[in-house]
Amino acid sequence: MNRAITINSINWRRIMLHIAFWAGVFILFVIIYSVKTSYAIATRDNVFYMPLHISYFYLIVYWLIPQYLFNAHYVKFVAYLLALATIVGLAGRVIDILIVDPYLLKT
Repeated sequence: MNRAITINSINWRRIMLHIAFWAGVFILFVIIYSVKTSYAIATRDNVFYMPLHISYFYLIVYWLIPQYLFNAHYVKFVAYLLALATIVGLAGRVIDILIVDPYLLKT
């Protein structure tokens, strides 16, 4: 029996797997982005970008796909996906302009 340990119907194994996954993604992004800068700058920048990546992923996986794609609402799915991608893209650009770029220009 491979049952996950649950406390108050919370699957802690699954939560820990998600945390480990996003920690791995964070480390990978730091390594990739530190090629042009340093590890410190890449780490700092990714602290601001990761919530955006995480929210984008979970909105698609736990809201858009089950609600619209699996229920054959393809037009709504594509429309919401495009809207979400636009919002996340604009939010990423705002992070660039307000947080990342001013810091990089100072150094």
